[in-house]
Amino acid sequence: MGRMAIITHTERRRLYSEATKRAILVDADAPGSTVRAVAKRHGVAESLIYHWRTARRKVASIASEPMQFIAYGAVTDATDIAAGDPRSLSVRPHQSLPTQAR
Repeated sequence: MGRMAIITHTERRRLYSEATKRAILVDADAPGSTVRAVAKRHGVAESLIYHWRTARRKVASIASEPMQFIAYGAVTDATDIAAGDPRSLSVRPHQSLPTQAR
């Protein structure tokens, strides 16, 4: 009969610092390097490096988008706010801004 392995615990996910992720990605982005070789050298899964690359692209894409103001409403009588009477607040909808085409 063959050998049997008994698993007594589950392996927890490893957490990597931002500096470690950045160093691995710089290594993977170097000319002539492959994700397979970098993953083996650092002891991580290839899919993890691809995931970090995708996340980095997504963050760069979001950061490059222009910020937009989204109008919610305008308070019409500021003297009632200064007096501290919350019942007298009147809010009227603000005209929305045109959206940019993507």
